[in-house]
Amino acid sequence: MRANDANAYIYKYAVAWCLGLNREKHKMFKHILRNLEKIAEAEEFMNLNVNQICEILIGAYQDWIVTGIDNYYNLFMMGLKWIDHDQAGRLCYAIPIMSCVPFKKMTKKEILLCYYPPVAKYVVMLPGVKSMIQSAIYTNVEAST
Repeated sequence: MRANDANAYIYKYAVAWCLGLNREKHKMFKHILRNLEKIAEAEEFMNLNVNQICEILIGAYQDWIVTGIDNYYNLFMMGLKWIDHDQAGRLCYAIPIMSCVPFKKMTKKEILLCYYPPVAKYVVMLPGVKSMIQSAIYTNVEAST
């Protein structure tokens, strides 16, 4: 693992998180956010725990300009891929993970895409997740009228 590859940054973030090294964790967290699209594709991203994934999703939403992500739907897909990586072990985290996705900030098109994701369709079928998406649709409709 090279010191500047995506897996290295994720690994350093996770180790700093576990050891309580807040300064180093924050430094790696900011780097992860600046390169989120690339880092989310890294193998180590799938090894992060639920709290770390939620922190990254929320951080990406709150610091949107820094992340360089094209749309909020990509955050939804990151959460789905993380759950799908270990379906049996992570399905129980679907609601907490999806709660970190800013559905209400999505465009109408993005929200509708959430109903038919290319992976982990079973997550969208969960009543709690379906409710989050429907709530975003109603919010989006009210805002546009």
